[in-house]
Amino acid sequence: MHRLTRRSVSAILRTGGGARYRNSAAPISCSVPIFDSVSRLMDLIVNSLYSNKEVFLRELIRHVVVSTKSPKSDKQYVWEGEANASSYTIREETDPEKLLPRGTRLTLHLKRDDKGFAHPERIQKLVKNYSQFVSFPIYTWQEKGFTKEVEVDEDPAETKKDGQDEQSEKKKKTKTVVEKYWDWELTNETQPIWGEVEFRSILYVPAIAPMGKDDIVNPKTKNIRLYVKRVFISDDFDGELFPRYLSFVKGVVDSNDLPLNVSREILQESRIVRIMRKRLVRKAFDMILGISMSENKDDYDRFWENFGKHLKLGCIEDRENHKRIAPLLRFLSSQSVDELISLDEYVENMKPEQKDIYYMAADSVTSARNTPFLERLLEKDLEVLFLVDPIDEVAIQNLKAYKEKNFVDISKEDLDLGDKNEEKDKEIKQEFGQTCDWIKKHLGDKVASVQISNRLSSSPCVLVSGKFGWSANMERLMKAQSAGDTSSLDFMRGRRVFEINPGHPIIRNLNAACKSNPNDEDAQKAIDLLYDAALVSSGFTPENPAQLGGKIYEMMDIALSGKCNASDALDKLRFLSVTQPDLLKEAVDLDIRIQTDKENGIVTITDTGIGMTQQELVDCLGTIAQSGTAKFLKALKDSKDVGGDNNLIGQFGVGFYSAFLVCDRVVVSTKSPKSDKQYVWEGEANASSYTIREETDPEKLLPRGTRLTLHLKRDDKGFAHPERIQKLVKNYSQFVSFPIYTWQEKGFTKEVEVDEDPAETKKDGQDEQSEKKKKTKTVVEKYWDWELTNETQPIWLRNPKEVTTEEYNEFYKKTFNEYLDPLASSHFTTEGEVEFRSILYVPAIAPMGKDDIVNPKTKNIRLYVKRVFISDDFDGELFPRYLSFVKGVVDSNDLPLNVSREILQESRIVRIMRKRLVRKAFDMILGISMSENKDDYDRFWENFGKHLKLGCIEDRENHKRIAPLLRFLSSQSVDELISLDEYVENMKPEQKDIYYMAADSVTSARNTPFLERLLEKDLEVLFLVDPIDEVAIQNLKAYKEKNFVDISKEDLDLGDKNEEKDKEIKQEFGQTCDWIKKHLGDKVASVQISNRLSSSPCVLVSGKFGWSANMERLMKAQSAGDTSSLDFMRGRRVFEINPGHPIIRNLNVQ
Repeated sequence: MHRLTRRSVSAILRTGGGARYRNSAAPISCSVPIFDSVSRLMDLIVNSLYSNKEVFLRELIRHVVVSTKSPKSDKQYVWEGEANASSYTIREETDPEKLLPRGTRLTLHLKRDDKGFAHPERIQKLVKNYSQFVSFPIYTWQEKGFTKEVEVDEDPAETKKDGQDEQSEKKKKTKTVVEKYWDWELTNETQPIWGEVEFRSILYVPAIAPMGKDDIVNPKTKNIRLYVKRVFISDDFDGELFPRYLSFVKGVVDSNDLPLNVSREILQESRIVRIMRKRLVRKAFDMILGISMSENKDDYDRFWENFGKHLKLGCIEDRENHKRIAPLLRFLSSQSVDELISLDEYVENMKPEQKDIYYMAADSVTSARNTPFLERLLEKDLEVLFLVDPIDEVAIQNLKAYKEKNFVDISKEDLDLGDKNEEKDKEIKQEFGQTCDWIKKHLGDKVASVQISNRLSSSPCVLVSGKFGWSANMERLMKAQSAGDTSSLDFMRGRRVFEINPGHPIIRNLNAACKSNPNDEDAQKAIDLLYDAALVSSGFTPENPAQLGGKIYEMMDIALSGKCNASDALDKLRFLSVTQPDLLKEAVDLDIRIQTDKENGIVTITDTGIGMTQQELVDCLGTIAQSGTAKFLKALKDSKDVGGDNNLIGQFGVGFYSAFLVCDRVVVSTKSPKSDKQYVWEGEANASSYTIREETDPEKLLPRGTRLTLHLKRDDKGFAHPERIQKLVKNYSQFVSFPIYTWQEKGFTKEVEVDEDPAETKKDGQDEQSEKKKKTKTVVEKYWDWELTNETQPIWLRNPKEVTTEEYNEFYKKTFNEYLDPLASSHFTTEGEVEFRSILYVPAIAPMGKDDIVNPKTKNIRLYVKRVFISDDFDGELFPRYLSFVKGVVDSNDLPLNVSREILQESRIVRIMRKRLVRKAFDMILGISMSENKDDYDRFWENFGKHLKLGCIEDRENHKRIAPLLRFLSSQSVDELISLDEYVENMKPEQKDIYYMAADSVTSARNTPFLERLLEKDLEVLFLVDPIDEVAIQNLKAYKEKNFVDISKEDLDLGDKNEEKDKEIKQEFGQTCDWIKKHLGDKVASVQISNRLSSSPCVLVSGKFGWSANMERLMKAQSAGDTSSLDFMRGRRVFEINPGHPIIRNLNVQ
């Protein structure tokens, strides 16, 4: 509904056959030809402002005058009526100045708040928008102006300047002024440029997509303007004239065949409109095809960049036009990663024996190029389309084929590359069939089957989708939209097929292990690792993504593996040295040093720990998944030498093997204090054997410890950058017990002498024999040195009394990349059943662009286990979602280092930790709310108030902690937020409930009729103006034994019932209530006498269990076309009447 302000509107008819709109001291006037009735004129005005004439009259008009003169009569008559009156008057016009030769003058006297209609510019804009092409000229009364020159006398002082004669004739000067006047101005065009035939149109393809209009599925555009007989009808369509995927096309359409009162129902059902739509779509495709065939290729590149997604949506929604859409599509490919190609170009480049169009869906070109699915196709020089837009895969699946070539997803089973050899395939199946069955038995329901692959060359295995299952890309997209319902995801995961490459050394070794000892635990662990590797390399998301610290050696950050092994070695030496002091006879500090060679892709990690003997090398590194740390831990336990602070972290048995995921070659050189000799272990990634030899090079001998040298693969040499290593140490091993040094480039500045230019010394006649001046310049001298990279004493292990506020703030800013100090912090240690240490912070401001509090993507809580960083990627395990803004670190000694999401979700320890963390967070927030500096909590509420409201909905257990922290505006405090405690404190003695009103703004809440009696009784009402407020309060239900009551719902009790008086009123107005109910029918559930109104005649209230008007508005916005629940809830409304209002009393009489 439009709201307009100022003055009044009138209508004049003139014999000239034109309509005129005028602003004067009196009302604005307009005239129309005699054959247009007053009703038609009203319709034109109303349709431009309101969808309902009665609403228009009731809301805007206070007084209407219609003066009309028919050529059939000698007299002119005047009709007058008031907006709120039940009668009108008709009289003869006797004022000569108001007589018309012919026609009608409609004068509309607007209400005080709606005089904006009387602005000439507003009227002119309405005419241009809605009546631009009416067949007759429309004039509006406009202020105009012209410039003219007027004489001005020169300043007498000017004439005396420079001795001029005072008697000389005065010079005449002029200035330009604007003369204003009022006149009629033609405002419309009577002849549109597209002509006067039954259906004409001009269509345009824009040069650029509008800013911020990303929703192509439900576009809100006004790009097509429909005219009927040149009268503008509408530009608000929902696919009636153009399908949604062509919503970017702009233009005008003019039809003589549609009725002027065309409605959405007519548009949806009319055969004329369907024919128009069909032709318009074809013309739009002709335009786009023309752009694609243009000599200027940049034009179509620009079109595709802006509107390519729209055409892909067309593949999904418009099967009828597939042949028109397909030639317009563009994709990158394995042979064209920088330039888009068409399907015609792909087909033209196909190999003679190639039958299908191959494609690969991924989240980026990089992912698509590096997928193992591509290996054999690249060898055979077969081009593969890269579908990297989320909509691409669904679009191609709907297209199915192009020019009789089927689209084939290379990530799905039964891939046919046209090179089958049945005899060779049979031999391979006989050789590896038993291994396939063995792998399937071990993996169980994780895969549907294990098969021999025909698509791999360099990778050992791959995980492919079933023929009718989701690809990895599709699973990722569906998971993002599943909103927690994983039933379909679980089903589709079971359709995956594990394919192995029989030519790869790892698979051949597994084949041998299967035949020699199927129960070998190490080989079975290798299968698990291969499956996890295939899961990631194939683009799937692990079902329960292990935290990086938990599977520390199975991840790609291979440098971290070395550091953790080094830390273990130092821990072992420290433990054993307690009982065997001789182990420390070499006076070498206990530390870890990491050196990189980024040119050759080498990372060297050296520790001064326990080292290994020759036999320990064989035992620990000779078998897949053998862990020396595990054996050492068992030995310590058996000898009861393990203390409570044992921090050994390499207890997984798969770490060393995972090095070959990123390394071509690994060299381990180690010296144990138990042995006089140093030994070297060497292994290759694709080899099935290793070598162990004695170190004989004096330059490579170690006093004690281990040197791990990693020769990285070509694609993984980025790990050899010193900055990368330093970052990994700071992120994952910042608080390891021993110092970690990294080899870093450094520099210092120094002054060096430079000879002065000889020419300079001769300047100003200086003596050439004088001593030369020495000039200097500053240079930077570079050098390499060891740099301590970690902190061995975490701040959370210190006594809180010894840590200053500045240190807490500095740690916060450094850890979470913040620039503002936090609003509050809490440093605590919990003891007893579960022990952990933590520092929590409340940020000073919410992060930019993070508006999704229901599904927050934050990394605000950093979990450490025994000071080793595990993860910061949680989904409610340590903190509920509504407290996701809280930042902090948590360090536990009770959790295992290989903690996974499964463990987090099921662990009793984690549940206890979560409970205590939440309580500490609420203590912090309560502290802010009770602070003397009120601005702190105002700032907190502005940034995180919505989170606490979400807590009312999601966390019933903590309602008592959340409620005192809530803040709202109210009828008695519209500028300053109040707490529920303040509301309760201000309640009237007889008041039993906490009243609230949900609305879309404070203005709406203040102006609602529901508030009338409560304001008279000085009862405060909370204003719930945030969309989440109403649901939050409904979940809260009560506060301090005071129920929350919605004043817009039926059965409102204001504590002033008078049963005798109520009975009299019901007797007097009962018949009227029944009469109104009968007339309104199913629109309302009942009609009742109101106890909440004083100045309004009536109000529509919600049923006790129905939706409020605010809730209905929100639900309607989310209904996505399903109005069944809306229709039901509307039927629960109650129509309440005010028996003291004159209108209701008059209705009662009638």
